[in-house]
Amino acid sequence: MALKRHAHSVIAGPSACRTEIGDLSSELLGIIFHKFGPSPVHLAALPRVCKAWRTVMQEVTYQQLCLEIAPGLCEKMGCDVTSQPPGGWLALFKLLLYCPGMQGLPTSYINWDGDYGSCLDLLGHVQEEACGFQTGPYVTRDLLLKKPFQRDCLFVTELCQHAWLDEDMRLAVCACRGLVQNFPVSAIARESGASKYAEASFEEQQLMRGTANDPCTFCGAPVFELREDVFFDIQESFRSWWQKLFDRCIPDWFDVTGQVCGNGHLTFEVFGNWDEASFLDGTPMAGSGKGLQVETCELLQRVCEELDPKEHDFCELTFWRDLNPYTLSQKLGRLANEIGMFVIDEEDEEGRELVCFLRHLHTISDFVEVIPKLERRMDDLKQMYEDSFQEDYEDSSEDSESSNEGDGANSADSESGSAADEEIKEEPPFWSVPFDDLEVVKSFQNESLALNAAQMVYTYLSNDKPNPSARMVVRTSKNMDHQLVLRTEAVRKLEEMKQERKAEIEAALTAAGVEKRGGEWPLPDAVQSYIKDPNVLLNEAVDRQRQCFLEAEEKKAAEQEKKAAERAQRERDTAMRRAEQETKAAERKAWRERKKAAERDFRAS
Repeated sequence: MALKRHAHSVIAGPSACRTEIGDLSSELLGIIFHKFGPSPVHLAALPRVCKAWRTVMQEVTYQQLCLEIAPGLCEKMGCDVTSQPPGGWLALFKLLLYCPGMQGLPTSYINWDGDYGSCLDLLGHVQEEACGFQTGPYVTRDLLLKKPFQRDCLFVTELCQHAWLDEDMRLAVCACRGLVQNFPVSAIARESGASKYAEASFEEQQLMRGTANDPCTFCGAPVFELREDVFFDIQESFRSWWQKLFDRCIPDWFDVTGQVCGNGHLTFEVFGNWDEASFLDGTPMAGSGKGLQVETCELLQRVCEELDPKEHDFCELTFWRDLNPYTLSQKLGRLANEIGMFVIDEEDEEGRELVCFLRHLHTISDFVEVIPKLERRMDDLKQMYEDSFQEDYEDSSEDSESSNEGDGANSADSESGSAADEEIKEEPPFWSVPFDDLEVVKSFQNESLALNAAQMVYTYLSNDKPNPSARMVVRTSKNMDHQLVLRTEAVRKLEEMKQERKAEIEAALTAAGVEKRGGEWPLPDAVQSYIKDPNVLLNEAVDRQRQCFLEAEEKKAAEQEKKAAERAQRERDTAMRRAEQETKAAERKAWRERKKAAERDFRAS
């Protein structure tokens, strides 16, 4: 087991190029760097110091570590001090210790209900204990590969369980990784299309790497999907795995999806019933790294847990994947420091004018005029923040922000001698969790009224560029919150004034004898005009309403009189028709009686 180390962050101190250590030979540097291994948390910052250090790490340190950790795997893959593995030694070192998680996860993935996990559980992580690699015919059978691909020799890790989908902890989401022996001539390379990359020239491979949408986690090569209908012998066809996850559509058997990169690095996602038959539980081959224990970094996980969106929100996986562990602690510290020192921007002349204007507002017209200005000011602040991405914004608190990537570390030589001789400030390692700073940033993010602080914090923490700076993030968010408070207060006072004028005109209308019809005043637009426009006089508004009301009453009376006359005419017409009908009925009756009398007289004669 690697010894616990208490070295301080390489990024935090002066560049190695300004000290004697920059003049050491590659052999001596390789010996020194090897002492930092095998824990990635101690090694990861070294290649970022300068190009020379990165070259030593890639050509010497990672090779030594891989040959020591997994000599059997290296031998099986045909790589030694004279022949490197596909993708390089760094890729193999990552493969030994790093589980990439669920590679098919989309950047817009939505958290499930959160009872048994979150999308953060599906991300990659360094394993505290290496699990080694298995090989043999049972590996391809367990992975449900079809027969044409079972002839390929695979080296695969055991399952790494990432999440439970049920309360009983039976439905599991797992991942495993591996690599293919003699990959360029394998059936997997041929059917997946990865052979095009494996057989391409170095220049062509570089071009393909530069245009890859989803590069390999281990080596950066293009990734090719292992299509279910071509590679896997599954019992049923399902939707995309994250949709299965969201719908709880997990079968009683195991379901496998996978990807392979152009250098033969495999990643698999496995879903199924954890209590069912064994799956990849064979004995790892000797010399494949099994049992190696390393120190891991909790910084990213803790930051993700504290600043993660709430349940059912979109999980910003792009943000989490872009977090830079080397500068994250420093950035959190800068944000916390700026938050603690912040005062309302004294240079914001327009903002000060709006504050002074608000203090002297007395009429509705004043508030109606200032509210759009406050809204425009918020838009201006947001635009200034966005413009800062394109500007060379200089912030005294950000002087040490940029990392010494490549030859850029030599720029430190241009600093004054006094700065070079300045005592190095004692700082915690870059991988330590700054709990106090994290709590300050979390409170700042959660208490933002404008609901923009979280996105600004995400952008700042995941962006390696100088802009936006911590000061710009805090200043923009706080000033926007201040403007929002002013706008909210202005809107509240405006509504109070409107309610007062509404009560005033309604009382006046009631006193003048004006009544509502169907819940509305005779002239509702006029009432609203009086409420919103302070230039409209109460007497004029009431007179208009009363005149309208009287006209409506007169119109109503005329309509009622007209209806009464029409009703009387209808009654007269009805009476006349009834009289005519009665006259005709009497005439018909008299005619029938005369007819009957005549018939009686005829019969009598």
